[in-house]
Amino acid sequence: MRRMRIKGFTLDLDEDTEEFVSAVGRRLAEVRKAAGVSVEELALKVGVSRSHLWRIENHAAQPSIAILYKVARGLDVSPKDLLDV
Repeated sequence: MRRMRIKGFTLDLDEDTEEFVSAVGRRLAEVRKAAGVSVEELALKVGVSRSHLWRIENHAAQPSIAILYKVARGLDVSPKDLLDV
């Protein structure tokens, strides 16, 4: 079990949840690269820091639903496409 700290709260992730969050980050990177967009370009386009996107893609941060929605729109895909792991 892994413990994540998010905005002052601690969240314990079981193995299945941890794998899902990791898979979503990998999927985001895959879709972004397929679109030919760099982390920097996507960050500027959707108004999220480059480091935050990098952390999501590398399983160092959990994306909020709002961030996933903004990123999906920035990549011209459905949020479902990022969650289809």
